[in-house]
Amino acid sequence: MTRLNTDVIHVDARSEPFTARVGVIPDGSDVRVVDARPLDVMVYIDLAPVDAVIERVPVVAAGATSPVVTVPSTISVTVRAPSALVPKLRDGHVRAVADLSGAPSSTFLAGLPLRVELMGLTPEERAKISVVAMSRKKVDVRRSSR
Repeated sequence: MTRLNTDVIHVDARSEPFTARVGVIPDGSDVRVVDARPLDVMVYIDLAPVDAVIERVPVVAAGATSPVVTVPSTISVTVRAPSALVPKLRDGHVRAVADLSGAPSSTFLAGLPLRVELMGLTPEERAKISVVAMSRKKVDVRRSSR
């Protein structure tokens, strides 16, 4: 079997992961429980996601071969994430990236699209976050002569 039913696990007033001891419940008359010892099950609690605005997200240029200036240099990003992750996102784990690789070598590039990157998070944390909106989806980039 790839799945099995267990006793009910009560999560009322829980906000942190915990271990519950449960019994196995046969799923139909053709299923027999050979070992009736209780199982320890790890329960993870995910709070409902909230929408949060992350202000002053830095805009960086990927693939730049010389110094560049982006206009604007920061944007606001609205994310949907578990409330426990929002402070982490506000602590600098979000950036907007304009990709210059393959862009013409002109001094001024108008309207380069942005993508949002989430850095320093586990894959599990990243999977719980979605970008809802960005104050700007494109930026202008000026290559510096220095």
